[in-house]
This record gives sequence, C-alpha cells and structure tokens, in this order.
Amino acid sequence: MRYGDANCDRVLDLADAIFIMQAMANPDRYTLSPEGRINADINGDGVTVNDALAIQQHLLGLDKK
Repeated sequence: MRYGDANCDRVLDLADAIFIMQAMANPDRYTLSPEGRINADINGDGVTVNDALAIQQHLLGLDKK
C-alpha cells in the first residue's frame, strides 16, 4: 500500500487526486484498480472526494500527518 497513490505509479502527486475525482465523476471511463482503491482510501471510509482533498493538502504541507 502506498498512501494516496490512486493511479499506482509509485508517486504521490496531483495526478492521484485528479484520478480520484475523475473516477468519482465518471466511473465508466475512469476505474480505480483494486490496489488503487486501497491506496486512495486515506481515512478508511471508502474513496471519496475527501481523499482527493487530503492528497492535495498533503502535497501542500497542510496536513497533520
């Protein structure tokens, strides 16, 4: 498991947050892999836009982790 790595490219970046939002908005076109879904679910409540927000906050140094 890699914290936040929704697209499973081994890099945590803005692309992961965008991929989560795309998967939420258009699941027929953008599908999280089983591993990506585990990685994306940062707070344990399922994959939501809050996970994308948490990734962005982390990248900006605004998280509490």
